[in-house]
Amino acid sequence: MSKNEIDFKLIAKYYEILFYWSFINFRREEELIKTLTTNGYEVKRSNIKQDGIFKIDLIVFNNSNKYHVQIKNQISNLKTEEELKFKSFSNKINFIPLLAFKNKNQWKFISLISQGEIKLF
Repeated sequence: MSKNEIDFKLIAKYYEILFYWSFINFRREEELIKTLTTNGYEVKRSNIKQDGIFKIDLIVFNNSNKYHVQIKNQISNLKTEEELKFKSFSNKINFIPLLAFKNKNQWKFISLISQGEIKLF
């Protein structure tokens, strides 16, 4: 893109997408990490490849249970293609893929295998 092609009216939109939503997502991850840790889970952040390609936000362990967690602000925000990659990779290495979202100040978890809600705490 050349200098003459830049539409400076879009800067506010770029800001919103790059900074605002990244910050909001980071805060959600931090909150869920704290909640899971408080409830006896071991939690790790995914690496860039796991997040970028397989859509894994958090890696969660408790006893013999292993979960990959994708955090969304609502259930419908996980695209079908992303869900397939997420489920396929998780199944391949014997992890349970979970979609996490907040509903009325409570974290909810949906198993992408059974499509049902599961209680982690």
